[in-house]
Amino acid sequence: MVNQNKQYAVEDMAKRIADAKAFYLTDYRGLSVNQMVELRQKVRENGGELQVIKNRLFLRALKKSPNYQEAELELTGPTAALWANEDELSPLKTLTAYAKQAGLPQLKVGFFDQKVLSNTEVEQLSKIPGKNELLAQLVGTLAGPLFRLARALNWNQTKLVYALKSVAKNKKE
Repeated sequence: MVNQNKQYAVEDMAKRIADAKAFYLTDYRGLSVNQMVELRQKVRENGGELQVIKNRLFLRALKKSPNYQEAELELTGPTAALWANEDELSPLKTLTAYAKQAGLPQLKVGFFDQKVLSNTEVEQLSKIPGKNELLAQLVGTLAGPLFRLARALNWNQTKLVYALKSVAKNKKE
């Protein structure tokens, strides 16, 4: 007889897989309880969720997902899933920043845009600027020509003011 709790866990993970924009698996071995709580809090602030999972149950849930049925994975050791629900990259950036600071956790694999990503591909993905940074760059790029145009149109008036100040200064002397 199949354990009912395991069935619920598989169904819950299958629903999370379907709902998440992206998700990443990481090895949390070596993190203390306090570090894990701190990391979960930081990830939650950035629109994600960190959940400790069982490898076999996760693989069963993955097989239920229509997007990842053919994914062949061999998961070993303790695993935590990083679910990116709102923004695909913000929780990953939080995790990699924490990993740089503490030296842990190590990324195993990622699932992004219905593709399975290796460890190195996930690390490259984490180096992409975030959504807010890209929007700021876009605004700067679009606003640059407008500022230059405004400055060019005001240049003659500015030159006139400088000339008048110079004349006024010369008259005082």
